[in-house]
Amino acid sequence: MSLPRKVSVLGSTGSVGVSTLDLFERAGVEIEVVALVAGRNVERLADQALRWRPGIAVIEDEAGLPRLRERLAGSGIRTAAGSAAVADAASADAQWVMSAIVGFAGLAPTLAAARAGAIVALANKESLICAGPTLLRTAKLAGGGWRVFEVGISYDGRTYEDGKKYRWQDGALGGYWVARYSGLGTRLASPRLAR
Repeated sequence: MSLPRKVSVLGSTGSVGVSTLDLFERAGVEIEVVALVAGRNVERLADQALRWRPGIAVIEDEAGLPRLRERLAGSGIRTAAGSAAVADAASADAQWVMSAIVGFAGLAPTLAAARAGAIVALANKESLICAGPTLLRTAKLAGGGWRVFEVGISYDGRTYEDGKKYRWQDGALGGYWVARYSGLGTRLASPRLAR
């Protein structure tokens, strides 16, 4: 059985990204981080990169690239900046991608990850709002099954009080383990998407 060991975190310096990496560490999950992507927080991205040793660290704000390069000098970690670099990192060779870039800015990288055939853990609801059918169809065609997991809590059909019992972290880690134990070659079917 092939297990998702290669992961990327888009939006790694935000609360969802930080918590995702923390969950991996606390769970003792053995992973290879392919890419870490951040918006503007160069210091946190550099610290994460030095800890997780990704193939590439990308800062969306191009003004931060010189500082990122300085912080990662001699580490062997490649650096890049700008929206094109973010999309390239999203489509890198990861089996599992946490998509946690806030707002509409997360759509292109999320589509790139889906197009590349990665399992996408989606914490960016705007991607579903702006292009839900396209995103799900792209993921299904690229991966041979349902490969987009919502990691936030949907309150649809539940009361707010019921929803508060669960944290988004439960969904993120649960999505990872579902993907891990289902095998990448196995279809992750959803009755809603199978039609």
